[in-house]
Amino acid sequence: MNDNPVLKPPLRIYFATLLGVFLQYFDYALYGFSTPYITRTFFPAKNFSAELILTWGIFAISFLMRPLGAMLFGELADKFGRRKVLPYTILLMSVATIAIGLLPTFNQSGPSASIFLILCLALQGLAVSTEYTGCGTYLLEFNQTRRGLLSGIITGASGIGICIASLMIMLFNSQQFYYLGGINWRWLFVIGGIVTGFLGVYLRHGLMESPAFLEVKRQHKIVRSSLWYLVTRSPKALIKSILISAYTGIAIIVIEVYLPSYFQTHFGIAKERAFQLASFLAFMEAIFAVFWGAFSDYIGYTKTLIIAGLLMLVGAFPLLLLFSKPLPWLWYFAASILAIIVAAADGPLMAFLTEVFPTEVRYTGVSLSYNLGAAVIGGLSPGILAFLQAHLAIVDLVSWYLILGATVMLSIVAGAFIVLFKEREKLKIENALHKQYLQEQNKFSRAVTQVAHDIRSPVSAIMMLAKECNEIPENQRNSLREAANRIQDIANYLLNRYGNKSAWDYEKVTVFLASTAVLSVLSEKRVEHRDKKIDFCYEFIDKACFSFIKANIVEFKRMLSNLINNAVDAISESGKITIVLERAHDELLITISDTGRGMPAQQIKQILNDETLISSKISGYGFGLSHAKETLRKFGAELKLHSELDHGTQLCLVFNLALSPVWIAHEIKVYVNDCVVVLDDDQSIHGAWDKVFSNLILQQTDIKIVHFTQGNECVNFIQSFAHKNRLLLLADYELIKQGMNGLDVIEISDINRSLLVTSHYENQDIIKRAILLNTKILPKILASNVQLKLLEQVNDLKQPAKIVNLVLLEDNKEFSEVLSYLYQAKNKKIVVYYTPYELLENLHTYPKETKICIDYSLDCPITGIDLAAMLYKKGYQQLYLATGFQINQVDLPHYLTLLKEKIELINL
Repeated sequence: MNDNPVLKPPLRIYFATLLGVFLQYFDYALYGFSTPYITRTFFPAKNFSAELILTWGIFAISFLMRPLGAMLFGELADKFGRRKVLPYTILLMSVATIAIGLLPTFNQSGPSASIFLILCLALQGLAVSTEYTGCGTYLLEFNQTRRGLLSGIITGASGIGICIASLMIMLFNSQQFYYLGGINWRWLFVIGGIVTGFLGVYLRHGLMESPAFLEVKRQHKIVRSSLWYLVTRSPKALIKSILISAYTGIAIIVIEVYLPSYFQTHFGIAKERAFQLASFLAFMEAIFAVFWGAFSDYIGYTKTLIIAGLLMLVGAFPLLLLFSKPLPWLWYFAASILAIIVAAADGPLMAFLTEVFPTEVRYTGVSLSYNLGAAVIGGLSPGILAFLQAHLAIVDLVSWYLILGATVMLSIVAGAFIVLFKEREKLKIENALHKQYLQEQNKFSRAVTQVAHDIRSPVSAIMMLAKECNEIPENQRNSLREAANRIQDIANYLLNRYGNKSAWDYEKVTVFLASTAVLSVLSEKRVEHRDKKIDFCYEFIDKACFSFIKANIVEFKRMLSNLINNAVDAISESGKITIVLERAHDELLITISDTGRGMPAQQIKQILNDETLISSKISGYGFGLSHAKETLRKFGAELKLHSELDHGTQLCLVFNLALSPVWIAHEIKVYVNDCVVVLDDDQSIHGAWDKVFSNLILQQTDIKIVHFTQGNECVNFIQSFAHKNRLLLLADYELIKQGMNGLDVIEISDINRSLLVTSHYENQDIIKRAILLNTKILPKILASNVQLKLLEQVNDLKQPAKIVNLVLLEDNKEFSEVLSYLYQAKNKKIVVYYTPYELLENLHTYPKETKICIDYSLDCPITGIDLAAMLYKKGYQQLYLATGFQINQVDLPHYLTLLKEKIELINL
C-alpha cells in the first residue's frame, strides 16, 4: 500500500473497528452454532437431513447478499469517506441480529416465520458485508509498518467472536432448546445485538477520517464509480483476490462453523464436546493469526499464503481422521494443528488485499473480492457439504473439499508469485533506465540553473549601468532597463521551472527577502502572459528592497501569483499591473495595482467580511482574494482593498517586518582612502561597478577601484598590497573553471573587509562559511539598489591591544547587561558582542590569551561550536561554550570548555 506516512491512530479507532469485526463473526457463528435449534424452530420437517440442508441454504442467503453490500457501501466509502460508512453498517447489522431473536416460530406464524428469517438474514448479510473488510481497510490505512501484525490482530478479533459465540451456546444450552418454543437461544441474539451493536455505534461516532482517503480527496482522485474502475482497469487483481479469499472463507467456515455439526452427525462426538472443540479451535486460530500476521511482515504476505496452502494439502486428511478416534486429547491436538493452518492463510490476508488495490477504490475492491470469495464461496460451503453428504457416499468429503480449496488458492498465489518475479525483473530494467533518465534530467536541470545564474551577472551590470549612467539619453536608458528586465525574466523563469525544491520547502516558515520573491513571481508572469498587452512594473521605495518578512515562501509566491492572475483577468485588452514595495514604520506594504474593471462595493464588502464568494472571470477577483486572506492570517499579515468600477483595483498586503539576517549587507561602507577590489569572472559587471563608485571617486580622489576576473591574480594582489586595511573586496561567489570560488579567495588572501556579491544568497552552506569569514552577502539582483556609505575618517586597523577579563558573544541583551553589572561589581572588565560579525570585526584587538565565551545558539546558521573552531585556528585557546542545551563535554572538541549554566560565567 503506497500511502503517505501518517500519525499513529488513537486507541479509540482500534477499539471501534475491532469491535465491529468481533460482532460480525460472533453474529454468523452464533447462527452456525444454533443451527439445530433454528432448524426445528423455523423449518420443521420429519427428515432431519432435509431440515439441515434447508437451514444451511438459508444461512448462505446472508452471504449471497454480501457482494451487493460490498458494492453499495464500498462506493459510498470510496466517494464520501470511510468513517461515514462504519457507524451505519454496524447499526444495521445489530438491528438485523436483534430481529432474528424476536421472530415468531413456524408453529406461531407458519411459513411467514421462515420468510421473515430469510429477510433478516439478507439484511444482515447486506450490513455486515463491509464490516471485516471495511474495518481492516480503514485501520490499515493508518499504518505503514507491521501491517501484517495488524492484519493478524484484526483476524484474531474475528476468531474471538467465534469463540465467544460457541461459549455462549454452551452456557445457554439446556433441554429447553429441544422445545420448539424455547427462548434461551433468542436471548443470545437480542443481548448480543443490543450491547455490541449500539456500543459500536457510540464508539464509531466522530471517528477521524483515514489519512489515505484524505490524501486522495486532496488530490481530487476520487473516481466516479469504483466498481467500473475495478472491472475495466483491475480485473486481474479482482479475480486473484476473489480466489485467494475463497480458500480462506472455505477454511474458516468449514472448520470453525460447519465442523461442530459434522462432529456430532458423523463422528458421534457429544454436542457439548463438539462446541468445546469449536471454541478451542477458534481461540487457537485467533492466537496464531497474530503470529502468522507478524511472521508475514518478515517473509512477505505471498510466501505466507503459499505456506498455508501447502500445510492444508498435507494436513487435511490425517488431521480430520484423528477425530474418528475416541481419544479427546487427540481431538484437541488435531484442532490445534488445524487452527495453525487456517491462521496461516487468514492472518496476513487483509494486509495482502489492501496492497492489491489503489486507495481510490480500495474499500470497494477489498470488500467485493473478499465477499465474493470468502463470503459467497465460503458461505455456500456448509450447504454444499450438507447436500453432498446427504446424496453422495464420499468418504472424507470434508478433507477433499478443503484440499480442493487449497489447491485453487495455491495455483493462484504461485502464479501471482511467478508473475511478480517476472515483473520485478522487468522493473529492475525499467528502474535502471529511469535512473539513467533522471541523471540526464538532473544534469540538464543543473546546466539550466547554472545558465540562469550566469545570466544574472550581466543583467545586474545592465541594471546598474541604466541607473547610474547619466550620459545615455533617458529613452535609451529605459530601453536598456526593459531589455535587462526581459533577460531577468528568462533567468527567473528557468530557476522556478528547473530549480530543485524539497518537500520541506512547501511547509517551512522562514525569513526571506520580499523583494526578490516579488521579482521572481513578476518575471514568471511576464513570460506567462507575454502574448497580452499588459505592462508589468515594479517599484521599491527607499529601503524596501532589503526588507524581510516571515512566511512560507512557496505559499507567499503562490498567493502573489494568484493575485496577479486575478489582475490579468480583470484587464480586458490592454493595461498595466504595478507592484510597489514600501516600508511604513515596522511594516512592509506590498501594493498590487491594476487598471482593470474594478469591483462593485458589494463584492468588496463580501471579501472583507469573509462571506462566500462566487468567482468570476468578469470581475477577475473572488476565490483568489479569499485564499489570500486565509494565507495572510496564517502569517500574521492582513489585506487592504480599494477598488472602483472601471478604474481598477488596488490590493495592499501588510506584513510585519522581520529582523534582517545579520549576514545580509544593506549598504557598502567605504573609507576615503580605500582601494576597492572587484572580483567577478563576468566582464560586464566591472563597468557597472565603476559607474556605481564614480560619484564617490569624483568626490574623493583617494578612492581607487581595481578589477580582476581571475581569483589567483586577485589573491596575489591582496597579499602584496602594502596597506591591507585599506582594501575592500567585492567578490562574486562563482568563478567558473578556476578551481576556487569567491569565499576561497577571501579565506586565502586573509583580507579584513570583504563582501560576497552573489545570486546564491539563500544557500545555507555559503551563508555559514561567509559568517565565519566575517563576510556579509549582497544579493546580486539588488546590487543596483545598494547604498554606498562614505566614512570620512581614515581606516586604521593598528589599534592598541585591549586587555579584558572576558569577551562574551551573547544575543540575549537582558542577560548580558546583568552579567556586565556583576563583572563591574567585582572590578572586572567584560566586553559583550551580540552578533558574530561584531566579534570578528574587533577580534584583532584582543590578545590570543583572552578568554572568549560563546553562546551555543547565535540566531544564525552557525553555532557557537562552529565559531569556536574558527577562533581556535586563529590562535585563541581559552574558549568557552555557554548553553542550556543538553550537550556534554565529551561531545565538544578538546579546546572548548563547556559551561552548563550561564551563571558560571561570573567565575571566569
